[in-house]
Amino acid sequence: MRNNPFSTGSEQGNRMTNPADSNNPINQPFTFASPPRTPVQVGPEMTMIQVQTVSSLKSLLGNIAETFREHGMVDLAAEAEKVADLL
Repeated sequence: MRNNPFSTGSEQGNRMTNPADSNNPINQPFTFASPPRTPVQVGPEMTMIQVQTVSSLKSLLGNIAETFREHGMVDLAAEAEKVADLL
């Protein structure tokens, strides 16, 4: 015979379990949208990059901006120039 969770006759059967206590994702449907509980470090705080790499990246972004302007994509050219200015 199965134990009745509402019966007072047995010590085990008089308590119901809380389904939210388990790690079952069905019981907690929106946990994917909640922020992480501990901060996660994506990468090192400071990374050293060679000057030659930065200058070639700036040159590349300048060429991209020029190409965008030639093809009428002025807003994308402005964005490419902003990124180059950050470097």
